[in-house]
Amino acid sequence: MTDQPTTKTDRWARREPLLHLLGRLDRGTLLESERRLLRAAVDAELADAEAAHAALVEVLGIVTAWCVEANETGGVDATDLAWRLEQAGHPLPDEETAAPAEDGDSR
Repeated sequence: MTDQPTTKTDRWARREPLLHLLGRLDRGTLLESERRLLRAAVDAELADAEAAHAALVEVLGIVTAWCVEANETGGVDATDLAWRLEQAGHPLPDEETAAPAEDGDSR
């Protein structure tokens, strides 16, 4: 999986140069080296989006299976869900290191 930025600020910092390159492309002033850079950056964004989607599908599958088990057989609690997510490589952040909720900034 690619190294994914974790906050809106991180994502924006990586995407801001794309806007600059796209502006140069629109004006017809993009150099060949910048064209290659733009292509690589877009490819990285697409790969990150695919990886994020795959992780989301996996996490939702784990949560769905846990909900079904909790409803049909009982005997499971939130600790079981957290353990299953951790075993799949999606640990919940602990309270001490959890990032504060991101604001509504559209960047």
